[in-house]
Amino acid sequence: VGDAVSYFIGSRSGAALFNKEESRFFKPKYLKLAAAFYEKHGGKAIIIARFMPLVRTFVPVVAGIARMPYKRFASFNVIGGAAWVFSMTMIGSVDV
Repeated sequence: VGDAVSYFIGSRSGAALFNKEESRFFKPKYLKLAAAFYEKHGGKAIIIARFMPLVRTFVPVVAGIARMPYKRFASFNVIGGAAWVFSMTMIGSVDV
């Protein structure tokens, strides 16, 4: 649920960010680059982000800002979640 909420926060704030002027910490060209990145590699980014705690916080927000279609986001989010659960279960079941 957290990733879905983060996605919707990003999708709601995204329009305002695209219209914002360039500042010291925000550059519209980076937002356009992020949108292009998510168009090409968004699915992989969402799946891999499940395994990287700090990155995992920002990937859904940026996906929403970049206007990644929600169905696509949700499907990769489910795949990433299943992969994470499976991999952690397998790691935990290994006898030492």
